Amino acid sequence: MNPTAHRLSKGAIVFGYPSSALRREASRGKLVLIRVGNRDYVTEAAIRDMEAQCEIRKSPQAYDCASVAAVPPQRASSTADDAVAAQAALRLKLKRRKLGSTLP
Repeated sequence: MNPTAHRLSKGAIVFGYPSSALRREASRGKLVLIRVGNRDYVTEAAIRDMEAQCEIRKSPQAYDCASVAAVPPQRASSTADDAVAAQAALRLKLKRRKLGSTLP
């Protein structure tokens, strides 16, 4: 069985897509084109394969009310502790830079 190939412009009309969209998907590797004599052709099977690759599936929600309620709240770290740790890291970095050390 030989699938019918349509010129890209006609295939775009038949399948309801703009020609530019089909060319863009072909450049992304999602649509297989047949090029003969500097003219692009597309088959219905190629369009259906492209549609399957371009399909966006909605992922299930990561959290819902029941799962959020089941997770115990975590103690947030103190902002003062974070500031002290950041200052210590900066002092160490400056000390290494001053001594000419290439270590991170």
